[in-house]
Amino acid sequence: MSVEHSSNIQSVEPTEYPVVVIGGGPVGINYCQKLAEQSEQAVVLYADEDYLPYNRVKLSLYLSGEVSNQDLYFDIANDPIFSSGQVKLHLGNKITEINTSKKYVVDKKGIRQPYSKLVFATGAKSFVPPVKNLDVRGVYTFRDLKDADHLLARMGRSHHTVVVGAGL
Repeated sequence: MSVEHSSNIQSVEPTEYPVVVIGGGPVGINYCQKLAEQSEQAVVLYADEDYLPYNRVKLSLYLSGEVSNQDLYFDIANDPIFSSGQVKLHLGNKITEINTSKKYVVDKKGIRQPYSKLVFATGAKSFVPPVKNLDVRGVYTFRDLKDADHLLARMGRSHHTVVVGAGL
């Protein structure tokens, strides 16, 4: 299997099968928008969260109260690539199998989706160091909107907070 890395989207001629994008965060949405500027290629975007695509980079601002929950979301309702059907969005639908030789993915519902190109835009995963008692109540990782909402709910009951890490 070969993997191409590029920050530059080449001109794409529409193909019979869509481009499949795995990941509904900023990179996945941005890729779809850039591709749509250059081609009418159909895209199928899989996001394993049930939420509409949102900007994870703004989650720390959401926690601090600087932006509201609604300010996190991409305005896909008014984005012509979504309203035209060029990009089909599958929320809460994780990819469970990838067959690179036959060029298809299978989602959690068991539906097989062929592709012409496959794009991984899954983001990072929180690193949790091997420290004792990290599995006790009140210890959280912070990566997605669900994590942020749990932290916000906890903030009202907590008198002290310790942050370990230096991500976004």
